Amino acid sequence: MEVHVHSRQLTIRDNLREYAEEKLGKLQKVFPEILSAEIGFTRRSKNSGEDKYKVEVTLHCKSTIVRAEDDSTSPFAAIDFVSEKLERQLKRHKGRMYHNLSREAKRHTQTLRTGEYFAEEIPEGSVVPGAAEAALSASPEPVLVEDPEDIEEADGLPLIVRSKRFAMKPMSAPEAAMQMDLLGHDFYVFSNPESGAMNVVYRRRDGHFGLIEPEA
Repeated sequence: MEVHVHSRQLTIRDNLREYAEEKLGKLQKVFPEILSAEIGFTRRSKNSGEDKYKVEVTLHCKSTIVRAEDDSTSPFAAIDFVSEKLERQLKRHKGRMYHNLSREAKRHTQTLRTGEYFAEEIPEGSVVPGAAEAALSASPEPVLVEDPEDIEEADGLPLIVRSKRFAMKPMSAPEAAMQMDLLGHDFYVFSNPESGAMNVVYRRRDGHFGLIEPEA
C-alpha cells in the first residue's frame, strides 16, 4: 500500500511517519482492497498553550473511498483514534459487501431503488434537514475562502471555506448512500446512470436516507 504524508505547521519526523504507516498497514488485513492512503497532519496552537494535532486519512480502495479524521494533544494518539474509526468503517463496509451477495440483499436493493427507504417526494417549499439544507438553501452572496486560517466574519455573511473537485462516478442510490456513510458525510452528490442526471442522497434525522432528484 502506498502511503502519502503531508503536514501543516508540523515537521514529520521518521518515527511519526513509520508509526502512521504501520497503523494503516494493519488495515489491509481487515480490507485487502486498499490501494493507497493519504495522511494529513495539522498542528493548531491553543490560547492555553497546549497544541492540538489533527489527523485526516483518506483510503483509496478498488471499489470505494473511505475517510476519517480525529485530533488529540499527541499526533500518535490522533493516529490511533483515526485508525480505530477506519477499522470500524471498513468492517461495516466489508459486511455489507458480503450481505449484498445474498438474495435478500438483492431484494432489499431493489426496494431501495423504488424509494421505500428514501424520503418521499419533497413538496415545494419544504425544508431539507442537515447538511443538504445548507447545500440547497439560498444564501446571500457567500464568500469563497480557500484557507480556513484566513476566515474573517464580514457583515455576518456565510462563508464558503473549502472548495473540492472530484470525479463523478455513475452509481445507484444505494451505492451513493453507502459511499456517503464511508466518507462520514451528511450528503453525497452522484450521477444516476438511469436518468443521467445529478442526484443527491442525504441523511435524515430518523436515521434513514433521503434522495433528491432535480427536474429540469
